[in-house]
Amino acid sequence: MLAAPLREYLFKNDLDQQARSFNGIHLQSSEDFKSILEGLDLRQNEIHLVAGQALLPAFTALMRAQGNKRIRGTVDADPLNQAGTGPQNQPLFEMMRDDTAAVLYYIQSALMEGFQSNRVSLDPHHFGGANALQQIACALGMTVEYIDQFSSQYDFDPHFLLDQIHYHFPVDTDFFTEIAKFRAFNILLKTLRQQYRLTSSENIRIHGQGALRSLSRLDPHVNMLRATTQAMSAALGGCTDISLPTYNATETHDDSRAARIARNVQLILKNESFLDEVSDPAAGSYYVEYLTQQFA
Repeated sequence: MLAAPLREYLFKNDLDQQARSFNGIHLQSSEDFKSILEGLDLRQNEIHLVAGQALLPAFTALMRAQGNKRIRGTVDADPLNQAGTGPQNQPLFEMMRDDTAAVLYYIQSALMEGFQSNRVSLDPHHFGGANALQQIACALGMTVEYIDQFSSQYDFDPHFLLDQIHYHFPVDTDFFTEIAKFRAFNILLKTLRQQYRLTSSENIRIHGQGALRSLSRLDPHVNMLRATTQAMSAALGGCTDISLPTYNATETHDDSRAARIARNVQLILKNESFLDEVSDPAAGSYYVEYLTQQFA
């Protein structure tokens, strides 16, 4: 599945309804990759490939389809979440770890700047009941595990690995707690990088996605307000990427009007509240600073 920011491709192109999704565009063949890339301006759009256990063939198809174009974006290589770590899942985990290493080797050899492969997703932990502090701990723990695994097993440099990791956090509706969660995670992640003697943090990508479990099925229009709160929490907390569920996501994923509203919530906050013009807009707030320090 391929996701293009702002979903402009969904609105401007006559795609088959089965291919439309809140999460992006479903692809089933190499020809799908070629047709999608021909219609996208890759200078303005990033590519976010959600492949799951089909990581290697999907990434290979994407690389073949790109031709001479330069691609920026991410792929969701996340063996710990996608395969699990129990003894019964060890063979699948090792296979996915090998596939991820192959992708990393390609990115390293092709000098693909602006493209990150290793995702640390907190969605399973969130749906399992993890609170904000537990999500931070799990994200840091998985970061260390990935660095140790790929540096020891495949001889990758920790600096390269850290630059390849991107984070996917669910954003709930507890406004101040979510702001503090992201601010505290940024502080702790910088501390972690210092332990590996790395100070550069330009490539830290944190994707905040509105949590589906906070949506109401009985009164779907109230979800617009909840999504706005989620977007503000993510922006004030320092997320680099934000996506929101549609207000009727519990009922359907094929409503282009609802998808446009979800997109426009972010554009209004950007263009009318100027949340993108300040590096840390929550700095100096006593309560937010207190919560941040408590989490960190």
